[in-house]
Amino acid sequence: MKKKIVFLLFLAAIFLNAQERMALILGNGKYQSHHGILQNVSKDIEIMKKALESVGFSIFLGKDMKIQEMKDKVENFIQEMEKRNPKVVVVYYAGHGIQVDSKQYLLPLDMPDSLSGKLQENLNNKVLVDVVRQNTIKSFKEKKIRPSEAEIAGEIRRCFKESLLRENSLATEDILSRLDTIDKRVNIVILNACRKNGDALFGEMQQGETIQAPEIQGMFVAYTTSPGEAAYNHTIFAESFANFVKEDMTVNKLMKAIGKKLSETQRMDCKDRLDDEFYFLWPLSVNARPVEISNTQGTVKKQENSWHLKGTASFSMQVIPDPEKVYLKVRGKDIYAQKKDKEWVATLDTTTFANDTYSILAYASRKEDQKIYASSAMECIIQNPIPESPVSPPALVPSSPVARKTQEEIKTSPTDESIVYSVTLTLLASVYDCGNGWTNGEDRNSDTKTFSYELKKGEIQNLQWSCSADVVQLSVKSLSLEIEEKGRLKLVGMAKLEDSYNKVQDSVEIKTTQKSSEYLLNCQGSTGSLNIKIEIDVKTVLVFTTLYGIQEPLPYFDHNGTWLLDMSDEAWCNLTVEKQIALASLYQKNYAQSKGIPIEKTISGISMRLIPPGRFWMGSPEGEKDRGSDEKRHRVIISKAFYVGKYEVTQAQWQAVMGNNPAYFKDSGSNAPVEQVSWNDCQKFCKKTGFKLLTEAQWEYACRAGTTTPFNLGENMTPDQVNYNGNYPYAGGAKGEYRIKTVACGSLPNANAWGCYDFHGNVWEWCQDKYQEYSGDNISEPEYQNGSSCLLRGGSWLFNGYRCRSAFRLGGGPDDQLNNLGLRCLCIP
Repeated sequence: MKKKIVFLLFLAAIFLNAQERMALILGNGKYQSHHGILQNVSKDIEIMKKALESVGFSIFLGKDMKIQEMKDKVENFIQEMEKRNPKVVVVYYAGHGIQVDSKQYLLPLDMPDSLSGKLQENLNNKVLVDVVRQNTIKSFKEKKIRPSEAEIAGEIRRCFKESLLRENSLATEDILSRLDTIDKRVNIVILNACRKNGDALFGEMQQGETIQAPEIQGMFVAYTTSPGEAAYNHTIFAESFANFVKEDMTVNKLMKAIGKKLSETQRMDCKDRLDDEFYFLWPLSVNARPVEISNTQGTVKKQENSWHLKGTASFSMQVIPDPEKVYLKVRGKDIYAQKKDKEWVATLDTTTFANDTYSILAYASRKEDQKIYASSAMECIIQNPIPESPVSPPALVPSSPVARKTQEEIKTSPTDESIVYSVTLTLLASVYDCGNGWTNGEDRNSDTKTFSYELKKGEIQNLQWSCSADVVQLSVKSLSLEIEEKGRLKLVGMAKLEDSYNKVQDSVEIKTTQKSSEYLLNCQGSTGSLNIKIEIDVKTVLVFTTLYGIQEPLPYFDHNGTWLLDMSDEAWCNLTVEKQIALASLYQKNYAQSKGIPIEKTISGISMRLIPPGRFWMGSPEGEKDRGSDEKRHRVIISKAFYVGKYEVTQAQWQAVMGNNPAYFKDSGSNAPVEQVSWNDCQKFCKKTGFKLLTEAQWEYACRAGTTTPFNLGENMTPDQVNYNGNYPYAGGAKGEYRIKTVACGSLPNANAWGCYDFHGNVWEWCQDKYQEYSGDNISEPEYQNGSSCLLRGGSWLFNGYRCRSAFRLGGGPDDQLNNLGLRCLCIP
């Protein structure tokens, strides 16, 4: 079986590299008829064009066409196809479509709203009807059928309908019949269009017929919706196709994966009659073996299932199709190969390694999909006479002691002197009963003034205001603002109303602690009365004070009676990342002491770390490199402390709870993170343990741990710190090791300020929320549940550096089980 697969891969590689691929992409969206405009078709066909170009297709594009343009575009493509003789052809259509009498038709922009009039003209043409009648009777006789008059009439009507439809639209069978399936050409036809019955065009009742996708040898036919149904999500298909086209999937599996994405609104209908399996991007096949190098002292001998190596050895590698680079990996060291004829050759000096048994793999990569493909492991035993030199382990340096503070010594509320309140006072004067013909609300009958101050408790601010409203004068004098207990504001003063002769008509004493109040002053005679409305808004300014035992003024804010560290404040953001990490760690320690709770504790066999509450910037700033459009920066409040897993859930922990180990990388050890677990699997794990998945906001807050940089380690990271694809570092960083698998949790030096490991890399971590756009600002504990996919955070061993950023977001299906998807748990104390 393995030989057969390798042989097929070999044929496929020749097939991919030596033969041309052609694609016809047609899209109609700007309909002016009752069929309706399709807004996203233009975008969809561009997505499909780029996706197919990325896997080697020459593109023939047709956009917003009338019927003759559609027919010409298809004819030109067929002629070019016959000239070039490609081995792979894709036809894709997005737009309106209908089904009539067991046939599918694709609608041009000039498709008539009705064909009933033309149909009736044909039925009234006795000469034309007689010709069709004779042909119909002849056809029945050839089939040895004796038809009734009703059957003959029905067939005549059907012929006229088909003729009109072929004249005014494009029949899919006219495309399918022109795709040559000889010489094992791969033909893939994708129709992203409605399949509703179109008899209404002829003024007939819709029959609701069900027409299955045709089965044609050598062809894969895919409808994006089922018979008789509408196609609602053109864009979801195109975007999903672009996401999956470079994955290690046959076209059959690819369409099934897209079908899952579409399953909420429609069901795909596919028929696969291809002669062999087909990949849009064939996986690399890597085969390797060690060989002796002539004229050297090195030896290579195979004994049973092991290779015995001595001195200098060569490794011969065959990779199909052609890769970008090939290399060996020996105990974390990469040894790159050079291409010689049809092989790749790498030289290994075994004397630089200790005598031991090694599992050596050959790896290959290419630009198209940025994946790494591996050979089977080769067990190699190095046997050199040179003794192994002992290596002393590095000395352990104990950390410096930290002075302990009692719970009583740590203040959790600022002093009155350090709290500043932002006060906005608005005075509005308006005439509401005017005797001179003006009505209340007109500009000349009102005046307004806004005052803004920053006050501490006990401070008094004096102000005065004079204004005109119609023919009366208002004078507000000796008005004073005073902050009392807990930010309550007291307003005291006097307001006077004078007429045009400066005679005092009325006065009123102002005394209030309310946010909104009104006072009425009356003027004698016909000039009416005046209403004074007072609006007061009091907010706590971000307080720079020393709290939680931190002897440094920092920004705090009062959230429902609890003072929290504000890591979104400009002063905090201007700190160096080293300072942010140090102060966030101190905040965690002293917050725990002030509440009498531990920083770390073990729950159900899982080590958990305390995450103190606070406010932070979620998302990324506009200037951050490789920032995604879905990373809108906004302030989020985490008002309650929680405990989060110190590490990602390990294989051993999953096994203990669930009784199985689904991990692909079992050879990474029981302390490596569990993977190949879906979002739904994680819900079952949490239900059994009493844990929860983190919301996306909790995840990013715990990950950042006070930092505002792309990573919780700083502006960048290295493969020595984080397990990710070291061939593709972030922002011009140095390349490093690409391990191509998970590593034991906590084995790399990447703990954040709050003592949690591997928030970046190793495996993606499922979050509780659904993927959707951010909304609002300064919101508390957001949790989104309206999206169609589940959220993943943190990047993994497989992906580039930029995907490991604290702000990067990814969506996944709730049943996705991949070898780079895992979880981290949360517990509320």
